[in-house]
Amino acid sequence: MNALVRGLASLLVVYAAALAPANAIVIGEDDRTDVPGEYRRLADGVGLLYNAKASFACTAFCVATDVIATNAHCLLRERGPNGPVKLGDMRFSPFGPVAETDTLHYSLEHVSEDQPRLSVLGGHSRGGAEISQQSGDWALAKLKTAVCRGRELELAGAPYDEIARAAKEKRLFMIGYQGDKMLIEKWLSPCGIRSPGDRKHFLASQRRTISRSGTLLPHTCDMYEGASGSPLIMERDGKYSVVAMNSGGAGFSEYRQTADGSRRRVVASRMTNLAVLASAFAPSLERFRNEKLLRNIGEFEELQTLLKDKGYYRSAIDGLYGPGTRRAIVTREKELGLTPLGMPTRELLLGLRAEKAKLEAVETSAGRLESGPEKTSLRKPVETKVTRPQ
Repeated sequence: MNALVRGLASLLVVYAAALAPANAIVIGEDDRTDVPGEYRRLADGVGLLYNAKASFACTAFCVATDVIATNAHCLLRERGPNGPVKLGDMRFSPFGPVAETDTLHYSLEHVSEDQPRLSVLGGHSRGGAEISQQSGDWALAKLKTAVCRGRELELAGAPYDEIARAAKEKRLFMIGYQGDKMLIEKWLSPCGIRSPGDRKHFLASQRRTISRSGTLLPHTCDMYEGASGSPLIMERDGKYSVVAMNSGGAGFSEYRQTADGSRRRVVASRMTNLAVLASAFAPSLERFRNEKLLRNIGEFEELQTLLKDKGYYRSAIDGLYGPGTRRAIVTREKELGLTPLGMPTRELLLGLRAEKAKLEAVETSAGRLESGPEKTSLRKPVETKVTRPQ
């Protein structure tokens, strides 16, 4: 028996290793095609989000006249291949890369280079490779000009079963830019859907994470680097709407290696692309599109001070937008009955300013009453007995 075990051990051993999301995942046969004429109106709302100085690009799409949606890891990353990423260097164009002389027309509205979260509403702060991070890998950003006017794509929440049925009926597809296609033209990828409980393509830990997220959609739309942020579009009753946003990939590979570990080869690669459901960010759009951003860091520090005065914020007035400030803003928004964005806005600042001014006016008035000439007039008159002469 021991001899048999030793003999088997000297053969090939199979094991699985988890892989982080890849930038380029074409699953099976490459089904990417030119965008057909019937979908050109939809393609007009899809654009290239790029940073020429840092040398990287993603796909983004119009959701309001001056608002785009894309992945958080595209807008909130710290570095690109050629250096640090600055929000002021980001450009969005529905026409692909534009001449440098015309870039101001396609710039993003931003408050601070050091703190991009002051200008961008995102599901989390940076985006990342882990599946759990991909569940919040979405962001909304304002543009300096309304280049999206007439190009807006409609967002619509849809349950998994409906999206899966649309995929089977060839009513689900993705439109975006592809790095291996030179990031010039937009491409269409037909989409299939996989179950979060798929044992063939996901490890047990991955199945649990995807199922618990409630916002991730496993799909098989072919993509390449640059397709991050591409919209997954579903046709329903002759109308088209974005039901998810491409974010990355996940899966695992099966290896075989000798017992001593000297040789190893991949037997099979089980990869699946992932998308964030539109239901994760659609509720925030209506309020975000109407909000005005702060003008500078000074206004943000004033906002922190006002939040602290009201008891919402308990940390230092440091001008840094961190978890403490976000929690304070969310608490304030919930008390006002607003959709919580957790984002510092001028409406929030002006509301707190007005409350402070009102309180100071009341306190000043009360102080005058206590110390001014009116003080005696407010006291209850003292009755005195008057004796009349007989």
